[in-house]
Amino acid sequence: MVKKSIMPDLKKATVNIETASGIYKVKRPAGKIGAIHMELISKALPTGVDEDGKTIVSPADNIRFTESFKDWSDKVLPNIILEGSVFSYEDMPGDDQFAVFVAMFNTMNLNGDLFRFVE
Repeated sequence: MVKKSIMPDLKKATVNIETASGIYKVKRPAGKIGAIHMELISKALPTGVDEDGKTIVSPADNIRFTESFKDWSDKVLPNIILEGSVFSYEDMPGDDQFAVFVAMFNTMNLNGDLFRFVE
């Protein structure tokens, strides 16, 4: 049976991310760690678009993405991985670290709808 990928409820404090190794329980980055997370995710974003408005990933974008992942895995991941995950941070394989980074990258609302003014 193929499991359907679902977007987590981002109002919850934790998300479950399944990798080839198993399921990781991850808390949403908050406070200072949340700010570091946003800084690194923002640095990882591609910067180019083609004439149709589609994102273009340049070699420079790939370098920034890789550097952001390295910093994120050192500064953010140890603070958000929770007990009950398939591996602890210290034992977590690199491909699982990358999968969790990409999953957390994809949960970010970076499409311009970050907020709205309300009365």
